[in-house]
Amino acid sequence: MFKYIVTGLLFMSFFQFNKNSLSGQNTTLSILVSGACGMCKERIENTSGKIVGVVSANYDIENQKLSLEVQPIFQKSDLIKTLLMVGHDTEGQVAPDDVYKNLVHVVIIEK
Repeated sequence: MFKYIVTGLLFMSFFQFNKNSLSGQNTTLSILVSGACGMCKERIENTSGKIVGVVSANYDIENQKLSLEVQPIFQKSDLIKTLLMVGHDTEGQVAPDDVYKNLVHVVIIEK
């Protein structure tokens, strides 16, 4: 009988641990991202929303700030690398010139 009680308690504690780690305590963070127009805002938010662990993304053009709600699984380096590859400078890193120059309807920002 004791064995069944211990097994049950272990199972319940394991389930509770997984529930907390999966639903996770989402956190919020902000990073600076260059962008100058509504198309930039849309691109930054859409790109950010596709990164694993991002729950929501909101870009403020005026302050050049991307605000995120993220899950514990989120990797900031994945977001930065992806934003650079769609033509937006971020976190002191500069997007490749060839990507930047090929953006459609781009508002040219002096680098």
